[in-house]
Amino acid sequence: MLSLAAHSVYALASAVFDETLAKAKTGNAEAQYNIGFMYEKGKDLPQDYRQAVIWYTMAAEQGFAAAQSSLGVMYNKGRGVPKDYQQALLWFNRAAYQGYVTAQSNLAVMYDIGQGIPQDFEQARIWFMRAADHEDAQAQYNLGVMYDKGHGVPQDYEQALEWYSKAAAQGHPAAQYNLGVMYAIGQGTARDFERSRFWYTRSARQGYIAAQYNLGVMYALGQGVAPDFKQAYIWFFVGAAHGDANAAKRRDVAASRLTPEILEKARQEAAELVAQIEKSPVD
Repeated sequence: MLSLAAHSVYALASAVFDETLAKAKTGNAEAQYNIGFMYEKGKDLPQDYRQAVIWYTMAAEQGFAAAQSSLGVMYNKGRGVPKDYQQALLWFNRAAYQGYVTAQSNLAVMYDIGQGIPQDFEQARIWFMRAADHEDAQAQYNLGVMYDKGHGVPQDYEQALEWYSKAAAQGHPAAQYNLGVMYAIGQGTARDFERSRFWYTRSARQGYIAAQYNLGVMYALGQGVAPDFKQAYIWFFVGAAHGDANAAKRRDVAASRLTPEILEKARQEAAELVAQIEKSPVD
Protein backbone atom coordinates (compact mmCIF):
# COMPACT_ATOMS: atom_id res chain seq x y z
CA MET A 1 0.00 0.00 0.00
CA LEU A 2 1.32 3.44 -0.90
CA SER A 3 1.63 5.92 1.94
CA LEU A 4 2.83 9.40 2.78
CA ALA A 5 6.34 9.77 4.09
CA ALA A 6 7.05 11.36 7.45
CA HIS A 7 8.74 14.76 7.27
CA SER A 8 12.24 15.24 8.58
CA VAL A 9 13.03 16.09 12.20
CA TYR A 10 14.89 19.12 13.44
CA ALA A 11 15.90 18.11 16.94
CA LEU A 12 15.69 20.77 19.61
CA ALA A 13 16.58 20.63 23.28
CA SER A 14 14.05 22.10 25.67
CA ALA A 15 16.74 24.38 27.08
CA VAL A 16 16.83 26.41 23.88
CA PHE A 17 13.07 26.84 23.46
CA ASP A 18 13.03 30.44 24.67
CA GLU A 19 15.92 31.38 22.43
CA THR A 20 14.26 29.69 19.45
CA LEU A 21 10.94 31.40 20.14
CA ALA A 22 12.68 34.78 20.31
CA LYS A 23 14.30 34.16 16.93
CA ALA A 24 10.99 33.00 15.48
CA LYS A 25 9.29 36.21 16.57
CA THR A 26 11.90 38.23 14.69
CA GLY A 27 10.96 36.40 11.47
CA ASN A 28 13.64 33.71 11.38
CA ALA A 29 12.09 31.04 9.14
CA GLU A 30 14.08 28.10 10.48
CA ALA A 31 13.19 29.03 14.06
CA GLN A 32 9.54 29.39 13.09
CA TYR A 33 9.65 25.91 11.58
CA ASN A 34 11.27 24.49 14.71
CA ILE A 35 8.62 26.02 16.96
CA GLY A 36 5.94 24.58 14.69
CA PHE A 37 7.56 21.17 14.89
CA MET A 38 7.66 21.32 18.68
CA TYR A 39 3.96 22.16 18.82
CA GLU A 40 3.08 19.42 16.33
CA LYS A 41 4.99 16.72 18.19
CA GLY A 42 4.41 17.99 21.72
CA LYS A 43 8.12 18.28 22.37
CA ASP A 44 8.78 20.12 25.65
CA LEU A 45 5.32 21.72 25.53
CA PRO A 46 1.70 20.60 25.13
CA GLN A 47 0.86 19.33 21.66
CA ASP A 48 -1.10 21.96 19.73
CA TYR A 49 -1.75 21.40 16.03
CA ARG A 50 -3.27 24.85 15.53
CA GLN A 51 -0.15 26.54 16.85
CA ALA A 52 1.96 24.22 14.71
CA VAL A 53 0.05 25.33 11.61
CA ILE A 54 0.49 29.00 12.52
CA TRP A 55 4.26 28.70 12.85
CA TYR A 56 4.67 26.39 9.85
CA THR A 57 2.69 28.89 7.75
CA MET A 58 4.96 31.77 8.78
CA ALA A 59 8.04 29.82 7.72
CA ALA A 60 6.41 28.33 4.61
CA GLU A 61 5.40 31.75 3.30
CA GLN A 62 9.07 32.71 3.48
CA GLY A 63 9.92 29.77 1.26
CA PHE A 64 11.31 27.42 3.93
CA ALA A 65 10.92 24.03 2.25
CA ALA A 66 10.71 21.88 5.39
CA ALA A 67 7.87 24.06 6.69
CA GLN A 68 6.08 23.90 3.34
CA SER A 69 6.28 20.12 3.39
CA SER A 70 5.08 19.93 6.99
CA LEU A 71 2.23 22.31 6.28
CA GLY A 72 1.23 20.08 3.37
CA VAL A 73 1.02 17.14 5.77
CA MET A 74 -1.14 19.14 8.19
CA TYR A 75 -3.63 20.01 5.44
CA ASN A 76 -3.52 16.48 4.04
CA LYS A 77 -4.29 14.95 7.45
CA GLY A 78 -6.58 17.72 8.73
CA ARG A 79 -4.40 18.49 11.75
CA GLY A 80 -5.05 21.93 13.20
CA VAL A 81 -6.94 22.91 10.04
CA PRO A 82 -9.84 21.42 8.07
CA LYS A 83 -8.61 18.73 5.70
CA ASP A 84 -7.86 20.44 2.39
CA TYR A 85 -6.17 18.48 -0.40
CA GLN A 86 -5.80 21.55 -2.60
CA GLN A 87 -3.79 23.31 0.09
CA ALA A 88 -1.77 20.17 0.72
CA LEU A 89 -1.01 19.92 -2.98
CA LEU A 90 0.00 23.59 -3.10
CA TRP A 91 2.52 23.29 -0.28
CA PHE A 92 3.89 19.92 -1.36
CA ASN A 93 4.44 21.38 -4.84
CA ARG A 94 6.33 24.38 -3.51
CA ALA A 95 8.61 22.22 -1.38
CA ALA A 96 9.03 19.55 -4.05
CA TYR A 97 10.18 22.04 -6.67
CA GLN A 98 12.82 23.21 -4.20
CA GLY A 99 14.11 19.64 -4.16
CA TYR A 100 12.69 18.72 -0.75
CA VAL A 101 12.63 14.95 -0.96
CA THR A 102 9.83 14.16 1.48
CA ALA A 103 7.51 16.59 -0.30
CA GLN A 104 8.37 14.96 -3.63
CA SER A 105 7.38 11.59 -2.24
CA ASN A 106 4.15 12.92 -0.73
CA LEU A 107 3.27 14.75 -3.94
CA ALA A 108 3.71 11.46 -5.79
CA VAL A 109 1.24 9.78 -3.44
CA MET A 110 -1.34 12.47 -4.16
CA TYR A 111 -0.95 11.97 -7.91
CA ASP A 112 -1.10 8.22 -7.46
CA ILE A 113 -4.40 8.17 -5.59
CA GLY A 114 -5.91 11.34 -7.07
CA GLN A 115 -6.05 13.49 -3.95
CA GLY A 116 -6.92 17.07 -4.87
CA ILE A 117 -5.84 16.43 -8.45
CA PRO A 118 -6.80 14.02 -11.25
CA GLN A 119 -5.13 10.66 -10.82
CA ASP A 120 -1.93 10.59 -12.86
CA PHE A 121 0.26 7.50 -12.55
CA GLU A 122 3.02 8.90 -14.74
CA GLN A 123 3.39 12.00 -12.58
CA ALA A 124 3.34 9.75 -9.52
CA ARG A 125 6.15 7.64 -11.00
CA ILE A 126 8.18 10.74 -11.91
CA TRP A 127 7.97 12.25 -8.44
CA PHE A 128 8.60 8.92 -6.69
CA MET A 129 11.64 8.50 -8.93
CA ARG A 130 12.99 11.95 -8.02
CA ALA A 131 12.65 11.21 -4.32
CA ALA A 132 13.94 7.65 -4.67
CA ASP A 133 17.03 8.85 -6.52
CA HIS A 134 17.79 10.92 -3.41
CA GLU A 135 17.60 7.77 -1.26
CA ASP A 136 14.09 8.32 0.13
CA ALA A 137 13.18 4.85 1.41
CA GLN A 138 9.42 5.43 1.33
CA ALA A 139 9.56 6.51 -2.32
CA GLN A 140 11.74 3.50 -3.17
CA TYR A 141 9.21 1.22 -1.47
CA ASN A 142 6.30 2.86 -3.29
CA LEU A 143 8.05 2.41 -6.64
CA GLY A 144 8.53 -1.23 -5.72
CA VAL A 145 4.79 -1.55 -5.09
CA MET A 146 3.96 0.08 -8.43
CA TYR A 147 6.14 -2.36 -10.38
CA ASP A 148 5.21 -5.35 -8.22
CA LYS A 149 1.47 -4.87 -8.69
CA GLY A 150 1.51 -3.32 -12.16
CA HIS A 151 0.03 -0.24 -10.55
CA GLY A 152 0.03 2.44 -13.25
CA VAL A 153 3.08 0.87 -14.92
CA PRO A 154 3.72 -2.42 -16.71
CA GLN A 155 4.23 -5.15 -14.12
CA ASP A 156 7.96 -5.76 -13.75
CA TYR A 157 9.12 -8.01 -10.91
CA GLU A 158 12.80 -7.30 -11.54
CA GLN A 159 12.20 -3.56 -11.15
CA ALA A 160 10.12 -4.25 -8.05
CA LEU A 161 12.94 -6.33 -6.59
CA GLU A 162 15.44 -3.55 -7.28
CA TRP A 163 13.41 -0.85 -5.55
CA TYR A 164 12.39 -3.05 -2.63
CA SER A 165 16.07 -3.93 -2.18
CA LYS A 166 17.07 -0.27 -1.99
CA ALA A 167 14.37 0.53 0.56
CA ALA A 168 15.03 -2.65 2.54
CA ALA A 169 18.73 -1.80 2.81
CA GLN A 170 17.66 1.45 4.52
CA GLY A 171 15.59 -0.46 7.06
CA HIS A 172 12.09 -0.09 5.58
CA PRO A 173 10.18 -3.00 7.22
CA ALA A 174 7.46 -3.38 4.57
CA ALA A 175 10.08 -3.43 1.82
CA GLN A 176 12.06 -6.02 3.77
CA TYR A 177 8.94 -8.16 4.07
CA ASN A 178 8.05 -7.86 0.38
CA LEU A 179 11.63 -8.69 -0.54
CA GLY A 180 11.37 -11.78 1.63
CA VAL A 181 8.22 -12.82 -0.21
CA MET A 182 9.85 -12.36 -3.62
CA TYR A 183 12.84 -14.50 -2.66
CA ALA A 184 10.55 -17.14 -1.09
CA ILE A 185 8.48 -17.62 -4.24
CA GLY A 186 11.15 -16.79 -6.81
CA GLN A 187 9.50 -13.68 -8.19
CA GLY A 188 11.86 -11.49 -10.23
CA THR A 189 14.75 -13.62 -9.01
CA ALA A 190 15.70 -17.22 -8.33
CA ARG A 191 14.02 -18.74 -5.28
CA ASP A 192 16.32 -18.30 -2.30
CA PHE A 193 14.97 -19.31 1.11
CA GLU A 194 18.12 -18.16 2.91
CA ARG A 195 17.75 -14.61 1.62
CA SER A 196 14.03 -14.76 2.24
CA ARG A 197 14.60 -15.72 5.87
CA PHE A 198 17.22 -12.97 6.22
CA TRP A 199 14.80 -10.25 5.11
CA TYR A 200 11.83 -11.68 7.01
CA THR A 201 13.99 -11.60 10.14
CA ARG A 202 14.99 -7.98 9.59
CA SER A 203 11.35 -7.00 9.10
CA ALA A 204 10.03 -9.18 11.95
CA ARG A 205 12.46 -7.66 14.43
CA GLN A 206 11.00 -4.26 13.57
CA GLY A 207 7.53 -5.47 14.50
CA TYR A 208 6.16 -6.30 11.05
CA ILE A 209 3.52 -8.90 11.86
CA ALA A 210 3.28 -10.63 8.48
CA ALA A 211 7.05 -11.19 8.52
CA GLN A 212 6.83 -12.68 12.00
CA TYR A 213 4.22 -15.15 10.80
CA ASN A 214 6.08 -16.09 7.62
CA LEU A 215 9.29 -16.58 9.56
CA GLY A 216 7.49 -18.98 11.87
CA VAL A 217 6.21 -20.90 8.85
CA MET A 218 9.71 -21.17 7.39
CA TYR A 219 11.08 -22.67 10.61
CA ALA A 220 8.10 -25.01 10.97
CA LEU A 221 8.35 -26.30 7.39
CA GLY A 222 12.14 -26.30 7.23
CA GLN A 223 12.34 -23.91 4.30
CA GLY A 224 16.02 -23.12 3.77
CA VAL A 225 16.78 -24.41 7.25
CA ALA A 226 16.30 -27.63 9.20
CA PRO A 227 12.81 -27.76 10.80
CA ASP A 228 13.01 -25.95 14.13
CA PHE A 229 9.80 -25.97 16.14
CA LYS A 230 11.34 -23.95 18.94
CA GLN A 231 12.11 -21.05 16.58
CA ALA A 232 8.74 -21.54 14.89
CA TYR A 233 7.05 -21.30 18.29
CA ILE A 234 9.01 -18.15 19.17
CA TRP A 235 8.00 -16.28 16.03
CA PHE A 236 4.39 -17.45 16.14
CA PHE A 237 4.33 -16.33 19.80
CA VAL A 238 5.64 -12.90 18.79
CA GLY A 239 3.08 -12.59 16.00
CA ALA A 240 0.27 -13.67 18.31
CA ALA A 241 1.40 -11.10 20.87
CA HIS A 242 0.90 -8.46 18.19
CA GLY A 243 -2.64 -9.63 17.45
CA ASP A 244 -2.23 -12.23 14.70
CA ALA A 245 -4.89 -14.89 15.30
CA ASN A 246 -3.39 -17.27 12.73
CA ALA A 247 -0.02 -17.01 14.46
CA ALA A 248 -1.70 -17.94 17.75
CA LYS A 249 -3.08 -21.13 16.20
CA ARG A 250 0.27 -22.07 14.68
CA ARG A 251 1.99 -21.25 17.98
CA ASP A 252 -0.11 -23.85 19.76
CA VAL A 253 0.64 -26.44 17.08
CA ALA A 254 4.38 -25.75 17.38
CA ALA A 255 4.13 -26.00 21.18
CA SER A 256 2.75 -29.51 20.88
CA ARG A 257 5.98 -30.55 19.16
CA LEU A 258 8.21 -29.39 22.02
CA THR A 259 9.17 -31.02 25.30
CA PRO A 260 7.99 -29.16 28.45
CA GLU A 261 11.56 -28.02 29.18
CA ILE A 262 12.19 -26.65 25.70
CA LEU A 263 8.72 -25.09 25.58
CA GLU A 264 9.40 -23.17 28.78
CA LYS A 265 12.68 -21.85 27.40
CA ALA A 266 10.95 -20.90 24.15
CA ARG A 267 8.28 -18.98 26.06
CA GLN A 268 10.90 -17.03 27.96
CA GLU A 269 12.87 -16.20 24.81
CA ALA A 270 9.71 -15.21 22.96
CA ALA A 271 8.54 -12.94 25.77
CA GLU A 272 11.95 -11.25 25.85
CA LEU A 273 11.84 -10.77 22.08
CA VAL A 274 8.37 -9.21 22.27
CA ALA A 275 9.65 -6.77 24.90
CA GLN A 276 12.66 -5.87 22.74
CA ILE A 277 10.48 -5.23 19.68
CA GLU A 278 7.96 -3.14 21.62
CA LYS A 279 10.79 -1.12 23.19
CA SER A 280 12.04 -0.06 19.77
CA PRO A 281 8.97 0.37 17.56
CA VAL A 282 9.23 1.58 14.00
CA ASP A 283 7.89 5.14 13.57
